[in-house]
Formats: sequence, C-alpha cells, structure tokens
Amino acid sequence: MDIRETNQPAQQESIGRRVRAPKRRGKGLRRILLLLAAFLIGLLAYDLIAVMKFLDRANHNHFTPIGNTVSTDKWEGKERVNVLLLGVDNRDKDTAPRSDTMMLVSIDPATGHADLLSIMRDTYVTVPGHGKSKINAAFAIGGPELAVKTVENFLQIPIHYYVVTDFKGFEGVIDAIGGVDMNVEIPMKYVDDGVYDINLKPGQQHLNGREALQYVRYRGDARADFARTERQRKLVKAVLAEMKTPLTLVRFPAMLKQAEPYVQTNMTVSDLTRLSTDLLAIDSASMKSYQIPPDDLLTETYNNLGESILEPDVKAVQKFVREALGNSGGSSVHAGSGLSTNASAAGGDAANSGGSMGTNAAAGSGTGGKKTGQRTATVTDPVNVRQGPGTNHAVIASASPGEEVTVLGEEGGWYNVKLRNGTVGYIFGQYLTLNQ
Repeated sequence: MDIRETNQPAQQESIGRRVRAPKRRGKGLRRILLLLAAFLIGLLAYDLIAVMKFLDRANHNHFTPIGNTVSTDKWEGKERVNVLLLGVDNRDKDTAPRSDTMMLVSIDPATGHADLLSIMRDTYVTVPGHGKSKINAAFAIGGPELAVKTVENFLQIPIHYYVVTDFKGFEGVIDAIGGVDMNVEIPMKYVDDGVYDINLKPGQQHLNGREALQYVRYRGDARADFARTERQRKLVKAVLAEMKTPLTLVRFPAMLKQAEPYVQTNMTVSDLTRLSTDLLAIDSASMKSYQIPPDDLLTETYNNLGESILEPDVKAVQKFVREALGNSGGSSVHAGSGLSTNASAAGGDAANSGGSMGTNAAAGSGTGGKKTGQRTATVTDPVNVRQGPGTNHAVIASASPGEEVTVLGEEGGWYNVKLRNGTVGYIFGQYLTLNQ
C-alpha cells in the first residue's frame, strides 16, 4: 500500500483545521475591538457627563459679587481663539481679589500652533471707565467682565473665553493629572502663613499640586516677578504635555471634580470640547511664550500714589503682540523700532524661537555702547537704579526727582550713572534729562 495515499485523508483533515483556525481568531479579534470601542464610548460619555457637571457649577460666580455675565467675542471654531487665564489669591475669601496671575493662551486651529503670553500684574494701563491702574486691579474692580475688557483694550485683540481659579483649584488640577515633572532652578524658601509656605530644593523633580503652587508663586530671586511669570509659562507647557498622555481620558473626570469648586469660566460644553480637541493637537514643545510687556517695552517707575509700576509702551506692545501671534510657528518676531529678534535690546526679553523668555539677556549686544564722557543729568521721576542695563538686572539703589547724577556711558537707551553717594548703576534714559 502506498504510504502517501494512506496519509492523504489525514493531511486533508489537517489542512482543513489550519484553514478554519483563522476564522476563530478573527471572531476573537472582533470581540476585543467591540469591547474596546464600547469602553471608549463609555469613557467619553462619562467624560462628557463630568464636563457638563463641571460647567454647571463653573458657569456660576465664585470669586466676585459682580456676576458672570461676560460679553466676549464669539468663536466660530476655525479662526484663532484667545483664552484669558486668571489666578487669584482667595485665601481670605476676599470679595474683590486681584488677579495676580494673568496669562493668555492663543490657539490657531488652522496650524495647530499655540502661543502663551504672561501679562505682568503691575503693568500700568487704562482700565475702561476707571482711569489708569495696575492691570491686576481690573478684576477686583469689575470682575471677569472688566478684566477681559481691560486686556482687550490694552492688547487690541479679542478675548473669547476666560478661566478664573485660585490656589485650591490649581493644586487640584495638578494632583488630578498625577503631578508634573519640573526642574526647580534654585532653592526656593519663603515663610508665608504656615499653610502656603514655600520650601523647594533645586533640581529635576516630580511636583505634586502643593509643590507646583510653590514653584509658580516664588519670586524671591533677583528678577522677582519677571522670573515668577517665566516659571508659570514653563509649568503651563509641562501641564499641557502631561495632559496629552493616554491616561488623560481616564483622569479627566477626576481633574474636573477636583477643580470644580474653585473654577469660574464662560465656556459651554461645546466650547470646552472644541478647545480640548485643539489643545490635544498642539505640540507643547513648540509652543512659544512671551512676557507682556517685553523688557525693552516697559519702564519701571512709580505712580502718583508711590506704588511701583511697569509703564508700557502701549503702541509698541500692541505691535509686538500682533506680530507674535501672526508669526505662529515661524521665526523670531520682527517688530521694527523698539523690538529685537534676540534677547539683546535694552536688556529685554525678546520673542525667540526657543519659547520662554531668556533670563540672561544682555543689553547692547556686548558692544559697550556709546561713551558720553563726564556729563551730568537730572533725574525726572522716582526710578530704580539697576546693576546692569536692563530690567533683568538687580535693583541696587533708587534715585529721586531732581537728583543730579554723573553720566559715565550709555548702552541701548540705558545710562551708566554715578549717584551722589558714589553708587554706580544704570537708569533708563526716559527718566533722565541730560544737562548742557
């Protein structure tokens, strides 16, 4: 008997089994995919319910007695959208807190690019209907409505949405996403009220909500509030990167629940859904960030109440912002007179392709400036005297109106001067009148 003939039925049966096996695996794969789809749909539905519950409370007033009837420009979904983030210190349940943190997130859905702008809280601007004041006072005077109008008036751009939160809301969001990795640049220590003291060691580390709050609040270094706002921009970018992880959908409801009692906004469910989609599409590493006003477009001085303020060159700031947002994803900002494409103009932070503002800006590009000889000048207004030519340098003294100083040199609009007591430092030229 032929062995090959004897084995033929067995071979055919074996072949049949091999042909039918993929069908069973195919059915199993379909079941897994259906279960996965059902899980995702259920998770999205759960997230949507969480969003609706969150906004039901967040659309009501939390922080001011002014109310939450804010009139803003309508966003159609395709054009650039601007969201104003306001942070308040509401530990004392103040009925009119100031917004000590003011940031603007600007997203271009067409390019998938976003920009982050920190507005310095001591910027001296016109508050509509209330004269000149520090920009952070607008929220205390008229709630989110006036804060939005003040920023729109100052920067000449539309604000579509706003979000207000306090310390607890900030901590809750950071904890809900599992914390954030940050490099703490320097030792940070400050005694506050025993609850919100600051005590961070330097180095790369994973920060929880309370620690992240310490990081963005600290301003005890030489650049004070300038360095603080830079750290805030770094943290926002790190949070956006963390929220793009696969666990975001799972953590989202918990994040909203944590923040719910401490957040106020004018967004609707559809607004938040569209914005979330756009945010998740953003490459946070390529997000550019800016200080407003830039160092070279502000002057540190005092108002008539003796308060320290930042006097902006309003028209130049508006031009800076227009060109910064218009150049999304492109090269450095070129704004002509008063602006620089690197961090070397008047000691200021210029927009650059690296993102957040540099802390090592050097005035005069190292040229040493123009020598003026031993001329004298008269101080016209109360002004700080700095260690170097630019607001990134430490304050070493102050000069009073009418005080005569010896001019030693000039760098990019800053004068190297010698005070009557022998102190040598720099004063911005706007506050000096050169004597004949």
